[in-house]
Amino acid sequence: NFSLYFVKKTSEARVNNYRLAIRDKQIVMDLQKLGLVPKKSLVLTFPEVPDEFLKPFIHGYLDGDGCLFESSYTNYCKFISTLQFCESFKSKIDSLLGINSRINKKGNVWTWIVSNAKDLILFIDWLYEDYTFGLDRKYEKYLKIKNNINLKLNN
Repeated sequence: NFSLYFVKKTSEARVNNYRLAIRDKQIVMDLQKLGLVPKKSLVLTFPEVPDEFLKPFIHGYLDGDGCLFESSYTNYCKFISTLQFCESFKSKIDSLLGINSRINKKGNVWTWIVSNAKDLILFIDWLYEDYTFGLDRKYEKYLKIKNNINLKLNN
């Protein structure tokens, strides 16, 4: 009987996803002592992040709980989280970059989103300007989004 295992599943986008399931009570209690909380998406708050670590923090959050969407008709970046996290994030990013993002609610899920072309370019250029590591597939989406928007803005 394994206490740790990976569950492979395929999403609607046909991308393989993996979930780590921990069933051992002692391991779970040890992780909780280190700050891990169950059902974090229901209780997460935006942490105090020093300015020099804000971009890497957001980059990691995007890789884990975010989405860069690119198509010929729309482009956006969004994060799924709690209302408190989304509000704090929106306030910090909108004032830092001078953009207008928004917060949406669907069911009990809150989403921070930026989709206006100019605001989206400002945000993702800022986020990826000194990209050295992360999910390559999201970096490739960034390049496609940037290309799509630049084509639209120059026509």
